[in-house]
Amino acid sequence: MTAICLMHMKYFPFDTQTCDLNFGIWNSDTTSQKLINQSFTQDPFAISDSLWDFVDLRSLQNDYEYGSFDGLTLGTYSSVIFRLTMKRKSMYYVVNFIVPCVGISVLNFGVFILPVDSPDRITLGTAIFLSYTVFLLVIHSELPTTSEYFPLISFYLVGLVITSGLSILMNILISNMYNTKGKMVPVCVRKMLNSGGESGSEQAPQVKSDKQWTTFVKQIDRIVFVLFILAQMMVTFSYLGPCLANAQETNEKYML
Repeated sequence: MTAICLMHMKYFPFDTQTCDLNFGIWNSDTTSQKLINQSFTQDPFAISDSLWDFVDLRSLQNDYEYGSFDGLTLGTYSSVIFRLTMKRKSMYYVVNFIVPCVGISVLNFGVFILPVDSPDRITLGTAIFLSYTVFLLVIHSELPTTSEYFPLISFYLVGLVITSGLSILMNILISNMYNTKGKMVPVCVRKMLNSGGESGSEQAPQVKSDKQWTTFVKQIDRIVFVLFILAQMMVTFSYLGPCLANAQETNEKYML
């Protein structure tokens, strides 16, 4: 026998699924035959599976009462529902998907730790961006195609792809500003540097302008680095927080 159940994939891979198996007699009503639900002591943990932990198994009486149709009384038909609750074994997905994504997120910080004038910043950022894209494709291949219960892990990976793309864009802008030569520093930038303690030593105007550009770009790079850390942490906790809370709620409900 094969049963098909609707999957709620929002908290994948920390999700819990409930599948109802409905057994009934549809060729005669309760006046001639009736299914009676009797309690049983089947231990759900006795059922073994490599992907799921069966945490609950119960039966429910469910009688369908139909009205009349074209002058015919349809009557009441009995059925018994076996409700099976399963919790996904998440260790495989944690080790192979979530931990590498978090590790790459930490590695992404190195894009801003490298010197401003290093060409490896954009190279590293691009490699990390492609890694996120590959993980996103692999995760989608593991999930059923549905838009009703969109998994949070997909939003998590999309958020990482967006932040990684923004880091590449910011590094291109920072590199462009750092290599700006022969242009005077805007007045607002000079005021900001002077308020930040930039010395007013006597130097040639062009040399002083290039030095101010370098100082300004390094300050912008530090600010973007801090904002990027906050963005990465927000994206990560917005996924792990609800998933772990749901897993904890399931463990408390079924006393796991």
